[in-house]
Amino acid sequence: MNEIIQLIKVVSEYQGVYFSHIRSEGAAVVEAIQEAIDITEKAACNGCQIAHHKIFGINNWGKSIQTLKLIEEANNNIKVALDYFEKSVQANPNYVSPYLKLASIFFKNEEYEKSKNIYLKLIEIEPDNELNYSDLGLIEENLGNLEKAIENYKKAIELNPNYEHALIQLGGIYYMNKEYKEAE
Repeated sequence: MNEIIQLIKVVSEYQGVYFSHIRSEGAAVVEAIQEAIDITEKAACNGCQIAHHKIFGINNWGKSIQTLKLIEEANNNIKVALDYFEKSVQANPNYVSPYLKLASIFFKNEEYEKSKNIYLKLIEIEPDNELNYSDLGLIEENLGNLEKAIENYKKAIELNPNYEHALIQLGGIYYMNKEYKEAE
């Protein structure tokens, strides 16, 4: 488990989410769910997606009551984390890390406008960070604002011409809109 925690710490540094295909869907399903939650918390990751949450085997029916309770309790911890991140922002308005955590939580919960507002603040703090523009582009995409998304991806690429995420996202928009010449 320690190796996974170390890997997920790196994921967390990039505002990623831990996607877990749990170890067991049978007799050890409760322990498997708890393990995924523990890894997420110990790695200080932004969230955990548990793939294929189900209970296998007649003898294990009813364990979903326990697993869903564990998941609900973990989700409540996000509310506690939000409070701490917001207090951190108030204590030091130019410290980037809590903003990134807040924006990630809002994005994960599909609260795109809140996430967008945080990235606009991050751009004020770090105007030369391509990640801020690229992430804002992704948020604008999710809001359906493709022109603004393109504008932000282009700004990220202007700051770092080799920034893969922005290049891929921008190419994807052009491709989906059949603007093939732009996607080249």
